[in-house]
Amino acid sequence: MKANILKIIIQISSVAILAAVAGCKSQSLEETYASLEESIDKYITSNFSDSSLYEVHRNKGSNRITVIPSDSVAAGLDMSDTLKAEGRVVFDYAFYIFDNSFPPRTMISSSLEDLATEGGIWTGDSTVFVPADVRLSGDELLEGLKNGLLGVYAGEECYIVFSAQYGFGNKAVNAIPKMTSLMYHIWVHSIEN
Repeated sequence: MKANILKIIIQISSVAILAAVAGCKSQSLEETYASLEESIDKYITSNFSDSSLYEVHRNKGSNRITVIPSDSVAAGLDMSDTLKAEGRVVFDYAFYIFDNSFPPRTMISSSLEDLATEGGIWTGDSTVFVPADVRLSGDELLEGLKNGLLGVYAGEECYIVFSAQYGFGNKAVNAIPKMTSLMYHIWVHSIEN
């Protein structure tokens, strides 16, 4: 009987210890995400604070920094027609590991051959350089990119920055280390709602 009681006490203690450790991991993960968000906020403040050049939009953990077009370019754009949650968007991009530098240094991929060559990632296969054509309602985009694209207009140039919480989280994916914030430089060709 004493052996069974001891066994039960050990099992209960083990469960309590595991729950405490899981709670600490979760809390430290939340703290890490908060630290990444703080780093992004400081980056935006120090690099994009000129409101005559940039406009910052925040949506569910994503930060979109729109490059304000010159008056002559803006005259040809319909900035009131913006991408909605069920809409379709066609865009070129350069995808980076966020490293607090501007311009960003560590390119992962690009739909533009000249940028891929400049970033040192050109594969020699020019057929891969095509604009992305996606529906926001689909599941092929990272949550951070999807949230950042919501509200873009045709002709917009922007940067979308988000923490690992809205990217790949606590797992490494190919050349992207775990807990890495990500950044996209986007050139929107068209939208359809």
